[in-house]
Amino acid sequence: GCGQGRGLAKGPYNSGSAPELGLAVNWGRLRHPDKRHIAIGFSLSGNALLLLLSRGEGPDGAIAVNAPIDLAACSDAISTGFNRVYDVRFVHQCRIDPRARGKGIKPWHTLREVDERYTAPAAGYRDAADYYETCSAGPRMGTIDRPTVLLTAADDPFVPIESYENLDLNRSIHLHVEPVGGHMGYLAAGPRRRWLDGALDAYVDWLSSMSS
Repeated sequence: GCGQGRGLAKGPYNSGSAPELGLAVNWGRLRHPDKRHIAIGFSLSGNALLLLLSRGEGPDGAIAVNAPIDLAACSDAISTGFNRVYDVRFVHQCRIDPRARGKGIKPWHTLREVDERYTAPAAGYRDAADYYETCSAGPRMGTIDRPTVLLTAADDPFVPIESYENLDLNRSIHLHVEPVGGHMGYLAAGPRRRWLDGALDAYVDWLSSMSS
């Protein structure tokens, strides 16, 4: 649903799009069967990537950056206080899709209302509550057995840090919480302002060095 592919997908891109990510990983394996495959998912894609791993599928290693692993909590957070500014922007982006506008999505609606009216039913879920419960990766984290890095920030305005504090994590998962960074902001002092780029380089090297 994004970039040059906008309008080509049968359904809306959503937090449960793990099968589509799996197809991309499998395509890579066919082209490079002798290589180690590592995937990086940002925000919503990070949650979908974790869902894929929880099913015992996907890449050999993964990094999920600021993944909304508790969708209901994230939906509440983004519609609260100043975050409502971002909520309005997300709803505006959703309304670009004529299928969403056809469901009566208005500029003043919240992201939860978009999920209730359009995303959930279009993706095959009963309603927003069913979508959030089915597609939140948090409760399924304990089943992931492949090397995985969870990278998030304590001050993320959309993804409450509480979502990460009581996770059932095994030895395969490394949790990295930065005290500041917002939702994938992560600026740093000095000439290299994009802290996240360096962190991802380091973690990709680390995952690459681990055995399958």
